[in-house]
Parts: sequence; structure tokens; C-alpha cells
Amino acid sequence: MQATRFTCGTDLAEVSPADKRGRMVTQNELMIVTGQFLAFVLNAIIAMVLADNDHLWRYMFSVAAIPAVMLFLGMMKLPESPRWLVSKGKISEAMDILKKIRATDAHAISELNDIQDTIMAEKNIKPVSLSELNIPWIRRIILIGMGIAACSQLTGVNSIMYYGTQVLMESGFSMQAALIANTLNGLTSVLATFLGIWLLTKIKRRIMLLIGLAGTTTSLLLVSISSFVLGGTDIFPYLIVIS
Repeated sequence: MQATRFTCGTDLAEVSPADKRGRMVTQNELMIVTGQFLAFVLNAIIAMVLADNDHLWRYMFSVAAIPAVMLFLGMMKLPESPRWLVSKGKISEAMDILKKIRATDAHAISELNDIQDTIMAEKNIKPVSLSELNIPWIRRIILIGMGIAACSQLTGVNSIMYYGTQVLMESGFSMQAALIANTLNGLTSVLATFLGIWLLTKIKRRIMLLIGLAGTTTSLLLVSISSFVLGGTDIFPYLIVIS
């Protein structure tokens, strides 16, 4: 799943116009969280309709297989990345695809020239080795990238996305109530992504990143603190949902 997710993001970045690239890649994330939200909703519906069925989880997995098959079939029609084609010397094929996905032939020709110039420049760059880490600015960029990637996962956001229902059940909800309440988790992700797309051209990327990390960390910290202070009380399950 992660391999497909990263491949889709890379492909979108390579076929998108430079002035719309950030928005297009963010829309890919919107589709991901929308899929998660729909999965939460369908799981809640299936759990209510088939509450006494021992094969409940099998139906949930079967429903999830439908969009996976649709994605597989859709990928068959997806045009190849023009940048990849140019890197393999398939210039005419790259041109044909650019003419299909750009507004005018002039835009397609201009972008093809830019891609060719970029690839030619990359060929003159010597292969990267570990010795490059001795250069301060390269080392700084790599450490920053690794730190951002690590921190985005260490916030624990995926623990809520994947185990939200279990967390809600442990906090005091019944299974059906937890499945229904967990749909708010998915809805929040969708609304937050819409907000991110809207803010993308209005505020700096660094500020957006800091706000997102701070918000996620604060929310999970509140969940942890409230579990010690208010665990076992009637208000605790609802506080978990709000957090």
C-alpha cells in the first residue's frame, strides 16, 4: 500500500504543471483520507447491519477490495511519466503524452524542452556518495528531511488512524458506538486536508508544517493526559472523540 501511495505521488508530481504541482500532490492526499473516511463509514454500517455475524471482518475486507481493483484497472489507462520517457530516450512518446495533458501544444513543447534540459544537466552531475555528507549544507538538508519524516510518524497519528476504534472501545464505548464515533476521525482528516489545500498558496510551507505537527502532538498529548486524569469517568470517551 505504501509503495503504491509513494508511486502515485511521484507520478503526479512528474505529470503536473509546475505551477499546480503542490496542489495536485495535496489532492492525492485528499483522496487517501477520503478513502479512509469512507472505509470508516462503511465499516460502521456493516457492523450495525451484521452485528451478530461471525464473519463480519470478512465483509469489511471484501468491500475494501473493490476500490483496490478499480485502482488497478485505472492504472492500466494512466499515461507514463513524460520525464521517465525522456530519460529513456523516448522523446516522441513523451511529446504525445504532454500534448494530451497540457492545454496547448506550445505548453507541451516548452515543458519537453525543460525536461530535456534538466535531464541533460543531471547527467553531468557526479554520482552521489557518502562522502557528500561531509559538505555542511548537504548534511543539513538530509538531516532536516530525516527529522521531518521521523517526527511526522513519531507524533503517533497512525496509531489513531489504524486503531481508533480499539482506542474508543477501551475508553468506554461499545463496539458499534466506537465504529460510529471513529467516522469523525476520518471526517476530520478530510476537512483538515481541504483546509491545507486552501492554505497552500496563502502561507509558507514551513509554517503549515509547524502548525500541523503542533496540532497533532497537542491532541495526542491531551488524549494521554486525560486517560490518567479522567480515565473511567463518563466524560472520558467523549473527550477522546473531541481530541
